Amino acid sequence: MLRYEPLQRPPIEIPMCVGDAVHNLRAALDFLMSYVIAGATGDVTYVHFPLHDTRKNLENAVQGVPINKAPEKIRNLILNELDPCKTGNYALWALNRLDRIDKHNFILPMIPMVGITFSGRPRDPGRTDVGGSWYADCHLSIVATEPGEDFVMPQAIEFEGDPKPSFAVKFPRGGPFEDEPVLETLIHLAQSVSKVIDDFERIHVASGT
Repeated sequence: MLRYEPLQRPPIEIPMCVGDAVHNLRAALDFLMSYVIAGATGDVTYVHFPLHDTRKNLENAVQGVPINKAPEKIRNLILNELDPCKTGNYALWALNRLDRIDKHNFILPMIPMVGITFSGRPRDPGRTDVGGSWYADCHLSIVATEPGEDFVMPQAIEFEGDPKPSFAVKFPRGGPFEDEPVLETLIHLAQSVSKVIDDFERIHVASGT
């Protein structure tokens, strides 16, 4: 049996970088919506890209000031294709939720141990000597283990030197993207935001607005 006990806290730069990435992606959507409204009215006061918990709230936002000043094709794009609400485009909704969380608290990722690399040989509990095949730089994937948790090796091992743990960086439990890997999720969010920008540009070029 082994126990994962970190020697120090994760660097503060990790949640800071995660928060910056989330905010920059969310801000890109607001800049996009402001550009559209500025072209229609010249006033970008209180303009935000609509992201809402429910479809009804999304519809109300698109039909209300100032989004109702956007070209009809843009409004239809938001409602009928992008659907940026919790029950529709979850990724965009969750991006907004993460940004709101980060305004008041750090997004503190979990850093569970997910594997161990070791050299050694199996030990038979019924023998006093060490027997069996030699394992050199053997990697064992394990169920994600939080600090202070124990995990059981599939068999007793006599280690040669110190085993080397490997870790994952995941979003915390109880929030958006629970237990999902941070880097891969941020890449997916960046791709989602990029698609929104491309869709807006497609409508903008086609309509000449």
